[in-house]
Amino acid sequence: MSLRQFRSALDQLEAGDDRDTGERAVGRIERGLDDPAAQRDTIEGAADTIAVMGRSIGALAGAATAVHQAVTALWS
Repeated sequence: MSLRQFRSALDQLEAGDDRDTGERAVGRIERGLDDPAAQRDTIEGAADTIAVMGRSIGALAGAATAVHQAVTALWS
């Protein structure tokens, strides 16, 4: 991951792009728990939540890789 890609991932996280999606997904899950007719919406909310977590983990992994590369370059 390049420094530019790392910065872009951080900018997306700071902008709250995933946070908004995650909050909506959690809201759908909560509604689904209260309303048996909303089971499909609950499943979709859970899938969205997992997708958001995956993107966040991916961004963190990219950040760790960029830091590792920077430290390696400094020590070389």
